[in-house]
Amino acid sequence: LRETQYRLSEEFNISIDGISTELCIFPPSKFQKSCGNVQEKQLKRVIDNVLKNDIVVISNRFYQNFKRKNYNWFEDENSTRDLEAFAEKMHNKDVRVIVFAPTPEFITDINQCTKEWFRLRMKECYISKKEFRLKNKGNYKKLNSLSKNIIVYDPLDAICLNNLCSMTDNNDRPLYNDRDHFTDFAN
Repeated sequence: LRETQYRLSEEFNISIDGISTELCIFPPSKFQKSCGNVQEKQLKRVIDNVLKNDIVVISNRFYQNFKRKNYNWFEDENSTRDLEAFAEKMHNKDVRVIVFAPTPEFITDINQCTKEWFRLRMKECYISKKEFRLKNKGNYKKLNSLSKNIIVYDPLDAICLNNLCSMTDNNDRPLYNDRDHFTDFAN
């Protein structure tokens, strides 16, 4: 994401600010008590500093790790309500809010998914776009029901080539650093 922020700021002569706190959602919600007041401070900072025509991009993780207990911030009513309230505040300041739709996560590491003469392509290294959307149909349904103050961006068309979401691109370049974080190249 850092590389993408840099490229966009250079190309369009804009200022971009990024916030990333591991396992903490934005805007903060009572759903996630383990984040303390870190996200509350970020929320206040954003609200106090946004300017007319700014854009706030939110890319919270829709947890899909199959080995850990599934935790999805988006299924919590408080989180959705908090997002809607934040978007309304931003709308009143003439600021647009964009929320990213889910992106694929995998159960294996990228080093198991790069081509080697001794390694066959593992099915754990890819998922069809159709299957991914089916697994996330509840998230997509809820995203589509958000207020008109929230723009939903679905990155699947950009990252899933030929309707296949893979850990590598067609030239075997890694799109992921690990199971669920994109490389700067993929961003």
